[in-house]
Order: sequence, then structure tokens, then C-alpha cells
Amino acid sequence: MNGLVRGATASLSRRFDGYEPLDRVMRSASRRDVRRRRSMSFKRKKVAHVPLRNNEDRAKQKRQIFLNSYKFESPKKSQRSRCMKLNKVARKVKTVVAKLVSSFLRIGVVIIAALVISFIIINPHVPEYKINDFSVKAFNLTPDLNLHAHFVITVKAENPNKQISIIYGKGSSVTLLYSGMKLCSGKVPDFTQPTKNTTMMNVDLKGDLKGSDFGGSLGESLMEKMKSDRIPLTVAVRVPVNVAMGKMHVLKDPMGIYVNCSMVVNNLSQPDKKVGISDKKYDIDFSYKFKH
Repeated sequence: MNGLVRGATASLSRRFDGYEPLDRVMRSASRRDVRRRRSMSFKRKKVAHVPLRNNEDRAKQKRQIFLNSYKFESPKKSQRSRCMKLNKVARKVKTVVAKLVSSFLRIGVVIIAALVISFIIINPHVPEYKINDFSVKAFNLTPDLNLHAHFVITVKAENPNKQISIIYGKGSSVTLLYSGMKLCSGKVPDFTQPTKNTTMMNVDLKGDLKGSDFGGSLGESLMEKMKSDRIPLTVAVRVPVNVAMGKMHVLKDPMGIYVNCSMVVNNLSQPDKKVGISDKKYDIDFSYKFKH
């Protein structure tokens, strides 16, 4: 029975053109779909290699190439890279500064060591100064307080250094004061004092004063002190000094030596007699640059 049905169906299909069995129709449709997909994929592949038509397509392609080749960094990564660069620069600066500081320290240590060694070898000493003698050539004080004075003082200068000589320059001054008022003045002779030497310097002090030069009651006070034969005076010495080792001057500018000697004298009214000196007190000061 089944065979008859199939035969009838086959004969009917042969009679009518355009009709085929259902299973054949399904198979043919699936084949057509596969072919269509293959053709579409082939067309897509071909379209990818189609030459560019206009400038816009070329610009898009260049932009795509640029975007694919260039890697954008996030803000955090860029900040980290900057921090790393700054740290490297800071490390280099620190190393350079440390090297400079170490070199300066070494130079300073060498200089200090040289100064200490030279100080130990030279062993410098401060010179000593004393008023050794005080003589009167003239001291006339009239009742109207006109004064004419001429003294000669002997200053003892002692240089105890073995390798340092002392050069006494020009511009010195020696002043005799009574209660801060200048009675007469002179100067120390300029000379070079050798090492391990003691020199006696005679200094002439001369002065002329009028009654109007005595301020206030200084003239009357001086008259009273002369009667009591005890006159307080001060000798102020200011000398520019340089130091030499051999023929080389150590200092560029002369330093200053300032000696103040306060004392009490008598016999001022008796010329050519030795003046008695008592209660001597010395005040010695130095400065790195002489003060005129």
C-alpha cells in the first residue's frame, strides 16, 4: 500500500513542473543559505581591502593608525613618571651638594690644621709696653691759667717673639691727659723691632694752652693738685703695627695697639728733675685695623 502511494506521488510530481518533494525543498533551501553566507563573507573581506574613495576615509584610516600606535597614559601614571623624574633630579642634586660640602670640609680641615701647626711652631706672644721714665723739661702754669708744658717720657717696648718682628708705622700718637683734657702730645718714632728685643723709646710731649682752653674748673683743680704735689695724669699711646716673618709682612693693613697708663706724678714744677711716679695702671687693647 505504501509503495503505491509513493509511486502515485512521484508520478504526480513529474506531471506538475515546479513542485518537488518537501525534503528536497528543505535541503535545497539550506544549501542556498550556506552559499549566500559564504558569498556575503567573501564580499566583506573584499570590502576591507577596497581602496579609499575620498579624503574623509583616508583621514579616518590615519586616525585609526595613530590611535592604535599611540598609547595614552592615565593621569596617575603620568604623575608617577614625573615624580620619579623629580626624585632622580633631587638625588643627583643631593649627591653634588654632598660632594661639594665634603670637599669644602676637607679644605677647611686642612687650613685649620695648617693654622694650628703654624701657631704651635711660631708660638706668638703679645708685646709688652711700660712707662719707664718721666722727665720734665718745662711746666709753667700762670695764675691766668696759661700753660706751657714739655715732657719726655720713656716707653719700654718688649718683643718676646722668636720668629716675629714688629713694625711700628707712621700715624702714631702719644697724649698726656689731665681729667680727660689734653695737656701735650707727641708721637712714637716709626721703626722695626727685631725678634727677642727690648727697645726704649723716648717721646717728646709738648703743648701750649690758654685759660680759655680749660673748660669749667679744670684749671683751678690743676693748680690745687700742683700745690699738693700729687697730680693724676694719663698717658695714652696709639700705634699702628704690622707683623713680619723674615721680610714678609703678615698683615695687609696694620693693626692697632692702644696703651693707656694712669699714674700719679710729683715734682712737675721743678724742671730737669726726675718725676716720681706711683700708682701706675695699664690698660692695653688691640684692634685688627688701626683706628685713626
